[in-house]
Amino acid sequence: MDNCIISSLSKISRLHFLKHFQGVVVAHGVIEEALNSDIPQIIDSLTSALKDWLEQKTVNKPEEIPQIQKIHPHLSYVDCELILLCSENQFILLTDDKDLIRIAENEFNIDTFDLCQLLLTLKRKKVLNLKEIDEIIIALEKKDSYKFSHENLLLLRK
Repeated sequence: MDNCIISSLSKISRLHFLKHFQGVVVAHGVIEEALNSDIPQIIDSLTSALKDWLEQKTVNKPEEIPQIQKIHPHLSYVDCELILLCSENQFILLTDDKDLIRIAENEFNIDTFDLCQLLLTLKRKKVLNLKEIDEIIIALEKKDSYKFSHENLLLLRK
């Protein structure tokens, strides 16, 4: 899971939504990014999740991270760590970073999920209803300046 998802869900006090999915893990680098954000809500949400239900996972072959970064110098070290972690463990990559999604899917054959897909899944599981989805959309825009595409709004609200 990428820091953008942790950040967005934490800012609206909804990081716990991830408990509805099996095997959610976070890479060490993502934890460091989030804890260095200096945003108390992100730090508190992540710290609590790590104590209660969120698992931290490290890559098996960290020496391969610089190799990925050499091929994709525009990706951060943490992005490369996420690619390697997902590749090694056949994890789904949860991120809103379009470039990271493209590279993960096309070059590493990694399945990906973004925040819209996450919310749609929670709606299909009947964890969220339409009213709650609307509240989340509004909260994300207000507290995180997050904007869904028109197409994604239509999907979420139908």
